[in-house]
Amino acid sequence: MHNASRGPFSCLLALGLVACGPPVTIGSDLPVDPPVSGKRVSITDDLRAVWGSSAHDVWAVGASGAIRHFDGRTWAVVDNGGITEDLSSVHGTGPNDVWATGLDGTVMHWNGEAWSVADSPADGSMLLGVWTGAPSDVWAVGIDMGGYGFFRHWDGATWKHGGALNPSSLWKVWGSGPNDVWMVGGNSSDEGVILRGDTTGFAAFPFDGPGLRGVWGSGPNDVWVAPYQGEIEHWDGTTWTRAPSSTAVGSLLGLRGVAPNELWAVGLDGLILHYVGSEWSQSSSSTANVLWSVWGSTPNDVWAVGKDALLYWNGSAWSP
Repeated sequence: MHNASRGPFSCLLALGLVACGPPVTIGSDLPVDPPVSGKRVSITDDLRAVWGSSAHDVWAVGASGAIRHFDGRTWAVVDNGGITEDLSSVHGTGPNDVWATGLDGTVMHWNGEAWSVADSPADGSMLLGVWTGAPSDVWAVGIDMGGYGFFRHWDGATWKHGGALNPSSLWKVWGSGPNDVWMVGGNSSDEGVILRGDTTGFAAFPFDGPGLRGVWGSGPNDVWVAPYQGEIEHWDGTTWTRAPSSTAVGSLLGLRGVAPNELWAVGLDGLILHYVGSEWSQSSSSTANVLWSVWGSTPNDVWAVGKDALLYWNGSAWSP
């Protein structure tokens, strides 16, 4: 990853370090499927991330600048201001404050009325993850033009630089609060890297496992991390515990909880894993395409997105 051209970045983002494929063409006329539990969904996009402030305010972003919004009844195409860069992450603090990041240092911001291109923390970089604790507390992570993991912090006026202790990648970021931010990725051998800290500084957090692609928690002593290949692990404030049966079936790319005792993980080949109470199990997804991201407002209202896939969980089954 020492080539700063868009090609290698696109390959890495497109298939999670697996392979490179032809560019995806996003259609302007999106077909609408029959209602699913009262919801209507469109499924012709290569979507990379999903997040919402409520069941009636959900955002999905993806390839070629795709931005889609769900209002509780229908998914709609939203004007992205003309950008064409792939978007890889989306997060916000509420319906009037949403951020999306992607290739070539692209940063987009939603103010409740329109999306606009925001200041970039690093032109030419690949921004893989974003997390917002407040409108003036935004963290972006990814890979810089030199091929090294990096992170930046938006304080409401400027992006502040932060060294990433030389990991090869930082894929995702999550925080339990402004003073407890977690960043996950991998080193040159794709061993897992976790950075933990705040605006005063970050330090490597002890972790012995493979390269990581997802992180989520309900608090500083309840944090889950998902590797690309390996076992999902849980931090209880004292030790890491592996879930041996969780990922023997495939490779993971996204992780999200809807409650402390209920989480979802998604990955290659339509893989969906579900954690309820004390164990992980595989959930049938009705697709063989890559799934990048998952988000839910409640245990009975969950969305998963990926390559030509926008899936909905109603509490009992996934439907396209």
